[in-house]
Formats: sequence, C-alpha cells, structure tokens
Amino acid sequence: MKRFPIVKHSILWLVLSAIIAAGAAVIFFTNLNLSIQFTGGMEISVDGELDAPKVEQEVKALLEENGYENPSVKVGEKDGYDNILLQIPVDNQEKVTQLGTEIQEYLIDNGFIKDANGVLEQAIIGASIGDYVKNSTIRALGLGFLFIAVYIAFSFMAVRDFISPTIL
Repeated sequence: MKRFPIVKHSILWLVLSAIIAAGAAVIFFTNLNLSIQFTGGMEISVDGELDAPKVEQEVKALLEENGYENPSVKVGEKDGYDNILLQIPVDNQEKVTQLGTEIQEYLIDNGFIKDANGVLEQAIIGASIGDYVKNSTIRALGLGFLFIAVYIAFSFMAVRDFISPTIL
C-alpha cells in the first residue's frame, strides 16, 4: 500500500485552505447586493407612465447633485401604479418631503405626471428589520461553521491511529 505524505505538509494545506476561505469571503461580501429592505431608502408611487431607463438615469443624477453618494434608483410597478425605489439613507420625514418635492417637480417638468396629484405616496423604508435579519444570518453562519469544524474534528479523531506523522 502506497502512502501519501499529506500530514507531513499539513501546514501548507491549512494555509492554502485559509487563503481560499478568505478569498471566497471577500468575493461574497464585496458582491453582496442587498435589497431596499436591508439598506433602507424611499419609495414613491406615481399615477403616470414612467420611461424607466430615462427616469432612473435622471433621478440618479438629481440625487448625486444633492450629495448622495452612489444612489440606486429602480423603477417598477406596484398595485398597478409605477413605483420609484430609491436606495439612499433617509432618516427623517423632512428629507423624504424635500426629495419627494424635487422628484415630483422633475416628473411634472418632463411630462411623466400631469400635476402634484400624480404622486400617490411617499414613504420611508427602514432598514431596522433588515439589519436584524442580516446580523442573525451572520451569527447563524458562524455557529454553523463552528459546529461543522467540531463535528469533523470528532469524526476524524479515530483516523489518527491509522495516519501517524511518524510513519510518513
């Protein structure tokens, strides 16, 4: 029976595994695209026909002019009405009112809605529940990985008698 010197190079394998795990974590967390329920933001429902690409581009430019860094603007439909979702930090009603007024003026000036009655609803979407779910998920993953490591350690405890570094 031919033996492989796996245990002899165990430090190499552990370092390589740590590098791969760290790389996977970096790739996962840098590409994480959370929805508005996790990041918070603002929702505006309008009674009108919105040209989604044009509205998204121009509202994003408007928000960047107002000092919001890297805002996310998505136009969709909800309950039969067009809907604008803004992923930006809004923490009080004054900001919602101010942004709502500016976006309303933009929509009226560009002919998407006829008058101020075209804006049906403006609402803050808070991230508090999203933060709780995100933090709970991270804790659950951490505990899961810990329990898997403990299980593997106990499962392979009996293998030590068969694979001894002194034999290799």
